[in-house]
Amino acid sequence: MSNDVDKFRSNFFDYCRDTSLETDQLASTLKISAKKEPIIFDDHIPVDFIKNKSQWSAGYFEQCISEAKEVFSLERLEHLLAVREYLRKMGTVGFKANYPKNTFHQMPSNEFQPSENLVSHFQNIGTDPLKAQIALGIEIYSIDKSSDYLIKVVNWAESKSPNIFQNYETSALKKAISTNKNDWDTDYFDIQTECLSRNFSKERYLHLIEVRQYLRDKGVEGFVPLAQKKTVSTTKTEQPKQAGQEASKSGSTPQSMPNSDPHAMSSALRTALMIGGAIAALLVLVFSITR
Repeated sequence: MSNDVDKFRSNFFDYCRDTSLETDQLASTLKISAKKEPIIFDDHIPVDFIKNKSQWSAGYFEQCISEAKEVFSLERLEHLLAVREYLRKMGTVGFKANYPKNTFHQMPSNEFQPSENLVSHFQNIGTDPLKAQIALGIEIYSIDKSSDYLIKVVNWAESKSPNIFQNYETSALKKAISTNKNDWDTDYFDIQTECLSRNFSKERYLHLIEVRQYLRDKGVEGFVPLAQKKTVSTTKTEQPKQAGQEASKSGSTPQSMPNSDPHAMSSALRTALMIGGAIAALLVLVFSITR
């Protein structure tokens, strides 16, 4: 088993205890991971889950973590998340939501501080440039990041590694950028993010920032920061499953995870990164395991 797989497993349990993270984020991270790297997970070995929710407690949560550490299967992890979400809704001590005061990444124009995830991966760019690229690409999905921040990220990344971006190319799998805003919807965004993974060019990255802002200004669900969501009239697009629906399906298998459709993957990424931070670092591990 690779070090990245071990690190993913260990960090996932830490994030399950992080009260600033929504269960939806963790469930979406499992969904993405099962699709991208099923080797992360063990084959399921049946264990007796307590089905009566009135018996779910902090102690049972810890028992579920211990059982998932023994066998890192989707079934055990999904049941763990179902227990976590129930305890959060019940207001159990140690599980109540504790969100950051400012979830929208906006800062004075004369200051710039890249995310910890970016800094950590660019520190090792000489030995592992791929992870730096993946970390940079994941920033696009972080709903809490502003366009101003992302543009500054581009300049910062180039100052750290002048060759971080590739030359712009087009092909059957690297579709050309469209300047027609009538084309700019969630499907277009998802397709272009897939193209970015195949042709990591500055032109594509900056274009995605522009499309992302356009969809945010229109109030499209999945692009509006949590801090602004209450004041924006949202347009209905894809609706991520609620944690109670997604995490409670403890019998699901990798076959129930998103297919190769970039829209399904992108939607799951936006849900996982609704607040960003720790989840972004976890996803870098997933996307770099076999690349």
